[in-house]
Formats: sequence, structure tokens, C-alpha cells
Amino acid sequence: MRYIFAIGGGEISELETFGIDKKIVEAAKKAKPNVLFIPTASGEPQGYIDSFNNVYGKKLGCKTDVLLLLEGKILCGLSAGSICWFKSGHGDSESFETEGKWNYIRVEGINLLDAMHCPHYNEDNREEDFSKKILEYDEIGIAIDNNCAIEFKENSYRVHKTEKEAKAYKVYLDKGQIIKEELVNITEYKSVKRVVL
Repeated sequence: MRYIFAIGGGEISELETFGIDKKIVEAAKKAKPNVLFIPTASGEPQGYIDSFNNVYGKKLGCKTDVLLLLEGKILCGLSAGSICWFKSGHGDSESFETEGKWNYIRVEGINLLDAMHCPHYNEDNREEDFSKKILEYDEIGIAIDNNCAIEFKENSYRVHKTEKEAKAYKVYLDKGQIIKEELVNITEYKSVKRVVL
């Protein structure tokens, strides 16, 4: 079961959200709950981390931990786990919630990569539907077949595959037409500007 507190804003360091923070800890119904802070969206500033540890650790008595995704970590994911790193994605989550007929939907990611991503591009009618989403939202698309991956490292990328037929594509709109460009390099890094610009 999901239990989510979505906080609109406020300065944790100034204790502006302390009443809400207290309710979050109470909701755990444990004497000393474990609390994980993921400051990725704010760029992982140390001051923010210190404020979190002060409020949740010292003041509210939690065991705190911090997950830093931007500092020397290798981020990866398959399917929805790869969508999350992009600005948006071509999602099939309705298929898990609806019996019978369902539609692909555009889902939000955390925008570490400024594009719409379609995993499983070579399955079902994803290619056709992804093109419709690119037309509708006018975003650059990154489509990846099963058994293929794109490695993004700093400002460059390269393609990896475990099946010869597996491919990756940049899909974008040019003068009202959908362009599908295969990303073919395998061994050397190429500029990421070629992909997301």
C-alpha cells in the first residue's frame, strides 16, 4: 500500500514544515523509524542534507540515511526503471491497472535526461504509439528496443546490445514529420548533444 506525503514547499531548515514532518514520523507508527532522504531534485546540496538530518534525526528521533544519486553513482534501470531518468516516458502502467482495453500514456520522470523515453520499442504497437506521443508533445524521443541500452556518461553516450537486431533511436519532429534516426555507435562515446538537442 502506498503512503505518500506530498509537501508543497517550505524551508525545512527554518522549521517551516516541522508540523508536517512530525506527522510523517507519526505515520510510521514506530519508536525510531528509518527515514531516507533523496535530495536529487535539488542538486544534493550539503546544507539541505544537514537540515534534513537535524530535523528528522536530532529533533524527531529518526534513524536517517541519504541516497545521493548524482555523486559518483551509476544510475540504471530497465523498462519503467529507465523511464524515470528522463523528462518523460511512454508508459504502459494502465495495463497493470485496467482489465481489457488500455492506452499508453505519457508519464513524468525526474528529468536527468531531457527527452521522452520509450523502452520496449520493438514490442507490440509501441513504435506507432510513441510517434503519436512525439507529435502530441513535441519532445525529442529516445526509443530503445529490448536487449539494448544507451550508456550516458557526462556529455557523451554509447549504445550496448546483447542481440544484433536490437536498436536504439532518436525520434523527433522536423517540419511536422516524425524522424526516426538509429543511434548506431557501439564502441566509442559520441556527444550527447546529438541525441537530446
